[in-house]
Amino acid sequence: MNVPGEIALKIDTDGVWYYYDQPLERLGLVRLFYSVLQKTTTGFALITPVEKVPVWVEDVPFAVKDIQRDDSGTITLLLNDETLLPLTSELRLRQNMHNILYVSVLERNGHTFEARFTRNAYFAIAACFQELPDGAYVLRSGDAEFLLKTHLED
Repeated sequence: MNVPGEIALKIDTDGVWYYYDQPLERLGLVRLFYSVLQKTTTGFALITPVEKVPVWVEDVPFAVKDIQRDDSGTITLLLNDETLLPLTSELRLRQNMHNILYVSVLERNGHTFEARFTRNAYFAIAACFQELPDGAYVLRSGDAEFLLKTHLED
C-alpha cells in the first residue's frame, strides 16, 4: 500500500485505518484517533495540543459498514468505528457520478465529515429503495425522505 510521502497513517475507502501497511485493529485506538481528527488546508490530521500528525484519507474519513431497519421504518447506519447513527432528515445523503452513496455524519470546526457506503452497506440499503413513477428512487427512514437519481449528469 503506497502512502504519499512519509505519511504513516492512512484511512482506506472502507474506513480501515493503517499504520504504514498494518491495519489498526484496536477499536479503542481508532475511536481515539477519530476524536482528534481534523480537516486541514492540506487534508486531514490528528491534532492535539502538543502535536499534529497528517493522515492520508483515500476518499472520506468514515465508512458505513451496515444498516439496520426497525419496525417503524427508521434506518440506522453502522459506521466503521461501531457508532450507530439514525438516518434522519438532518443528515445529507448524496451520490457521486458513479452512484456511490455518501452521508454526512459529523460536523467539527466548520467542516462536514462524510461516510462512504461500503459495497455491503450499499446493497443492504438498496433493498430499501422504492421506485417512483418517473423512474427515480426514494429512500425513506422514519419521517425522512431522500430522492435518488437513476442516472447522473456530469
